Amino acid sequence: MSNEVRKDSYAVGMVVIHRANAIGIVAAGVINALGAAALSLISAMGLVTVGGVNSIGIVALGGVNSIGLVSVGGVNSVGVIAIGGLNAVGLVAIGGGNVTSML
Repeated sequence: MSNEVRKDSYAVGMVVIHRANAIGIVAAGVINALGAAALSLISAMGLVTVGGVNSIGIVALGGVNSIGLVSVGGVNSVGVIAIGGLNAVGLVAIGGGNVTSML
């Protein structure tokens, strides 16, 4: 028996996969995901996150924008350690285009 709460627009539980929004320890959602491990095509927020467009977390991987302690973004990346394909801003920053680093 699952402790998951599932509605048309969202799902909440321990391990959650939903076509729109997911909230859980492990969460995967097409639009938004929030959890310790979060995966989403649009926005992901949590400890370890992977987002197609936006990703915010301790370790953040984002296709367009990424913000976190360790962040890797295809276009923009902001973090203590930031690796960005185009723009990177951080204490340690590596970027193909514009780089702003303290070191």
